[in-house]
Amino acid sequence: MPPFREALRSELNEWMRTTKEVAGCIDFDEAVRDPRHPTAFAPGFDSGDHLHPSQKAYQHMADIIPEKLLR
Repeated sequence: MPPFREALRSELNEWMRTTKEVAGCIDFDEAVRDPRHPTAFAPGFDSGDHLHPSQKAYQHMADIIPEKLLR
């Protein structure tokens, strides 16, 4: 990924995590990234293009949504 895209991605994610403009967020970036390599998907979560999540990653993102938000 070109450096400017990683910088933009990081900046946007940090804003979403810290803004007071919304009541909260579900951190899908944190949910699917590799803790050893934070700029990459965790094993099994890359669709193959290094840009989009895999079906397994989408399922994981759905699974971490708190039940109370779905009511």
